Amino acid sequence: MRKVSEKLYASFTDPFTIRRFLNQLAEEFSNTGCVVRRGQNGSVFITLPDKVLHFVPDNDIGVKRITFRYT
Repeated sequence: MRKVSEKLYASFTDPFTIRRFLNQLAEEFSNTGCVVRRGQNGSVFITLPDKVLHFVPDNDIGVKRITFRYT
């Protein structure tokens, strides 16, 4: 697996909104049948057929999306 991109996905003004957003994101992907795992600090890892998406808190200002593709 190799990292193909990393960017700010969403920005917020408080850490509580970040946690709520990550919970919502995990629930939405889980409801569509994707494999969803949780990591430290509320991180969300979503496994898709061709890639893995990591949504991680970014210094209390937002959420980063890091994309890994299978090689």
